[in-house]
Amino acid sequence: MEKGVGRWLVSIFLVILCSGCSTPPISVGSQDESSLISESEQTSISSSAGISQGEKADSATPIFITVNETATIFLEGYPIDTLPWDMEGQETIGQSEDYIGRIVTVVRKTNDGTYAYVWIAELGFGWIESSALKEADFQPTDYSDYITLGGSPITSLPGDSEDADVIGDTSDRIGERVLLVYESADGEYVYAKTLINEGIGWLEKEALGLTGEEQVGMIAAEDYTVDTLVWGTPGSETVALTSEQIGAYVTVKGSLSDGSYTLLFKDGNAWGWVDTRAIEIRDDIMIAEATDYITAGQYPIFSQPPGTTEAVQLGTTKDVLGASATILFETMDSSSVYAAYLGWIDRQAFGLENGEYIGVIKAGSYSVDTLPWGTPDYETIGYSDSYAGKELLVKGTTQNGLYSLLWMQGSPLGWVDSRAIKPFDVVPVSYSAVISDGGYSIDSLPWVEFGAKELGSTAEYLGEAVSISRETVDGAYLYAEWNGEGVGWIDHRAFGK
Repeated sequence: MEKGVGRWLVSIFLVILCSGCSTPPISVGSQDESSLISESEQTSISSSAGISQGEKADSATPIFITVNETATIFLEGYPIDTLPWDMEGQETIGQSEDYIGRIVTVVRKTNDGTYAYVWIAELGFGWIESSALKEADFQPTDYSDYITLGGSPITSLPGDSEDADVIGDTSDRIGERVLLVYESADGEYVYAKTLINEGIGWLEKEALGLTGEEQVGMIAAEDYTVDTLVWGTPGSETVALTSEQIGAYVTVKGSLSDGSYTLLFKDGNAWGWVDTRAIEIRDDIMIAEATDYITAGQYPIFSQPPGTTEAVQLGTTKDVLGASATILFETMDSSSVYAAYLGWIDRQAFGLENGEYIGVIKAGSYSVDTLPWGTPDYETIGYSDSYAGKELLVKGTTQNGLYSLLWMQGSPLGWVDSRAIKPFDVVPVSYSAVISDGGYSIDSLPWVEFGAKELGSTAEYLGEAVSISRETVDGAYLYAEWNGEGVGWIDHRAFGK
């Protein structure tokens, strides 16, 4: 059969037979896993009674059976094909030696079990002779760790298996963070993938794990590099020079077992590996994981805790007023904190004032901004009259009370001049009442409030019993719910009260 005719038949049978496929077919033509032919396309080809057998076929078209097995490709010298090897139209798209150690999912077999269709990395891949596969006795797991011991073999099967082949060495990956997705039955070995889901192979657990506890450190020596992997590991790249980072505060996550290299996080993110001699451990500084708003503008920002002789002023909190800061470290007396990407700041510069409350807009034409108006880099995202008629959560104000932080629907909205908003004082209640007068409006806020929007009329609920969940403090307006859903605010006189 000519290739063009075969592809035409594929498209016809695919339409008929692929209604239950979990993923769309993928065309042949690339060795990349994501571009190889899918199981559904091959099923449609082989299921067709109209496809004749070629010279290699010595029996009727095989019937495929559906399975769900986990296995490992562990033998070299076997082709991976678009169809079982003895079917006409089969094309070779890979070789087993290129995938030694890969854990695969077998989703289909020929009825005699000779050939298996495998998925790799959750993508339909191809057909391979079952002899190249070894059934897996593994337990799924889901965590990540760092390779910290060199000289340990990477194998195609757990290292204690008689069929295991050495396919690599951890010395080529020292410092790499890997995903661990399977564990051997005895718990001594784990199957590792890269962070982009490429299979690596089986590792001894002893080759993994950082030594030491998390601590605060400071770059204190020149002439060292910070690298993506431990210095000298193939593929490692330099991300910083310690000579340019003297005095920088870092989180020491742990070291190699011999303590020679240490993994650093900077400003809360993975930074790289450095020779341990470049770091000074700061026992006078504590780790403090928190977020808070900078709400006072009169405090300086320093390179070191305020009051120390090495402290250099980097700026002032006026430049970041209203910003949500990630606090990573603090002094032993908690008087100063280190904020990511900023520096050391007096603890008194943080914290919203005047408490949290429900508010409503009482005046229009004020801007709503990402930071209090006038702070460098602030951006206007709207105006107060755009939010009139809505209940807003006021998280608090700057320490001088001039600007209020608004939240809406569970997320931060922005900062607004406090003169634009007022508390919305209501009383929680719980009772039922019957709407007896159809001549009143139903509004988003009590009718007298600025920006109240009409939502409907009591005529729509005349004679209905509704649930009252809130009242204004003076009792003039009631918030009604019906069948579990909010209706709106109604004048109390609509209930004959």
